[in-house]
Amino acid sequence: MSLVDSYGRVNRDLRVSVTDRCNLRCTYCMPAEGLPWLPREEVLSYEEITRVVRLCAERWGFDSVRITGGEPLLRQGIEGLVGMLAATGVDLAMTTNAVRLGELAAPLRADGHLHPAARDQGRRHHGARAISLRFHADGHVARREVGNDEIERVAQHVQAGNRADRQRRLRDLDRHAQAAARPGRGV
Repeated sequence: MSLVDSYGRVNRDLRVSVTDRCNLRCTYCMPAEGLPWLPREEVLSYEEITRVVRLCAERWGFDSVRITGGEPLLRQGIEGLVGMLAATGVDLAMTTNAVRLGELAAPLRADGHLHPAARDQGRRHHGARAISLRFHADGHVARREVGNDEIERVAQHVQAGNRADRQRRLRDLDRHAQAAARPGRGV
């Protein structure tokens, strides 16, 4: 069974907000007077989120999940959720402002769940069990205007991820070239 909208389009993409909190105060998202935060007991546990994702995948054919917020990297133990969702077999993506990416990239990458380039280029990672990140700069631009700028630090995190991705790809190419050059292997 598929989930079909009134225009006949099949929905295969699920967005899951894991928190209502954010570490930026962008005017387009956060009113000047603030917002009331959800009590902890009203926020789904990682087990509950994983169950919802699994049911949506099995019953309605969802094959990709975008983790959102607020700012999902603020949710304590987010790397655990990423691992749990990766085990369901869906493609994962995350929308983030990347302020905490520097400290969380290594734990997210440790289990092979983080695609190192902190951007979403519209590509799918079917079977790769990788999570791509969509980096939102709008909040950083707004912060720069009021003198509270994180964008330089975020840019360093993104550049470091890109360098690590290039290095990994070069190692993979070298390994494949060496394997192809072994006796008995045709090229």
